[in-house]
Amino acid sequence: MLKKTLLISYNFPPVVGGIETYSFDLINYFKNKKNVSFIIPKLKKPVNRNLRAMSMILFSIITFAKIIFKK
Repeated sequence: MLKKTLLISYNFPPVVGGIETYSFDLINYFKNKKNVSFIIPKLKKPVNRNLRAMSMILFSIITFAKIIFKK
């Protein structure tokens, strides 16, 4: 069966809040599914907004590369 990738949110683990609570619920729902994989940021997001923007761009590029080159 084809494995699917679900990109939910930049914050992991999500904190309490609208979209982040929704992300947390989605993670819990899909974590036991065998045909779903997660790409989760390993680093904490920076406090500085410029660094945060750069880290989000970098995370997006890395995620895109992982999806494209995935076996």
